[in-house]
Parts: sequence; C-alpha cells; structure tokens
Amino acid sequence: MNKREFVAGGMAAVVAAPTLAQGAGSEAPRAPLRGLLTRTTRLPDLAERASADTFEAYVGERFAMVGGAGAGMSLVVAAVERVARCPVTEQFNVRFAPVDGPAGLAAIDGVRLLEHGTGQRIALHLERGRDAYTARFNLLA
Repeated sequence: MNKREFVAGGMAAVVAAPTLAQGAGSEAPRAPLRGLLTRTTRLPDLAERASADTFEAYVGERFAMVGGAGAGMSLVVAAVERVARCPVTEQFNVRFAPVDGPAGLAAIDGVRLLEHGTGQRIALHLERGRDAYTARFNLLA
C-alpha cells in the first residue's frame, strides 16, 4: 500500500464512520449552515459603533451589571426597536430583560455599566419598564 492509497482509505473511513454509526432508518439531526456560521461569527465591538445593527447581533446575549445598584444582576438583550433612521441620525431602543424574569426588576434607573462574557463593557442609561429595562439611542451619523 502506498501513501496515496493509505490517505484515500483513511479519508473514506472518516467520512463513512458517522454514517455507519447511525441505526438503519434513523435521520441524523443536522444543524443548518446558517446556525453553524452564526455560532462561529465574532460579535461586533460595541465600543466601536453602538448602532442598531450592532445590538441586533447581541439579541439573546447575556450581560452582567457591574458595580453600583443592581451589581451582579444578569440581563439578556431581548429586542432592538428601530424608531427612525435618516442620513444624519439613527434612533433605536434596546430592551434588556432580567434573566430572573420580571420579578428580578429593581428600581435602578440611571447609568449602569454592563459587561458581556467577551469582556466588553458599555455604560448605558437604563430606564425601568414593566418587564424590562430600555436603553434609548439617538446617534448622529
């Protein structure tokens, strides 16, 4: 057996092994390609440009409140609401829901420092609502 036959045979075994491991008639769950790409894509940097597009990449991501009132509370980006956009401004709201649910809402209106698991930190003015906190943005282009 030469080197070429060895490598070709090894590749055939690697490709066939998962198929052979499945039972007859069983369908292996496959992650959609978009899901795989989403998991391997790096999140945008919040400090560079805190736009609606940037925050939409963080929907479902968890942030921890650092220091001050509410320190240690975990929040999840629940939604990004685009209010208006024109060539010179962009207005949008970002809703942060407490991980503990609406019962975890504390009266902590004001500027709070949030930290993402990647180590990124951002200071936002949060307003307490009925079931979430809201950060309102009005950015100049």
